[in-house]
Amino acid sequence: MKRLALVLCLAVGTARAQTEVELRASTTEYRYIEVSHTLPNGIVADGLYWGDQVLDELWVGGGYYFDVTGWLGALPMVYATFGTEGRGVSLGMWVTIDGGGWNARGYLGRFMPTSGSLASYTELDGFEATRAVQGSRWGVGVAADGWRSADESYWLLGPALRRADRRGAWSAWLRFGDDTELRLVRSHSF
Repeated sequence: MKRLALVLCLAVGTARAQTEVELRASTTEYRYIEVSHTLPNGIVADGLYWGDQVLDELWVGGGYYFDVTGWLGALPMVYATFGTEGRGVSLGMWVTIDGGGWNARGYLGRFMPTSGSLASYTELDGFEATRAVQGSRWGVGVAADGWRSADESYWLLGPALRRADRRGAWSAWLRFGDDTELRLVRSHSF
């Protein structure tokens, strides 16, 4: 499955437009790699792999990016998911805010299984909101992740530190809740 994820990620990035890669590593067994490609007309192709101590999943999907205002973007997405616990469909929305010294992004979605033992759930993924420190590339704020099914939930919340550069940003999240986790995130656009 990991080879399939790599092939899909490489295929997504071959057209001419903007490509973004996001890598996440943590002190838990969580791992994440995502490649998204936005065409000049706003169509987005996205592939990601994530795993932890229980699950390994490949998500392949697409959507359309709406520039709502100069500082607010919305990206409704549809994903087909393939994993160790089954298959399904996820419908959701990426939201980005970048203006007035604020930077925020996150995904809110609903997973619906089509086969396997995994129950449907609602998730908040990769939410980060930071405020720029005046006159610098640094920002401080909060980061959160979570999911909730009919009979279980999992939440993490804590401080975030972000440093922007010409190609993207580095973020460090220290989060507490149902687990304690230090996570390093790198987003890179080209």
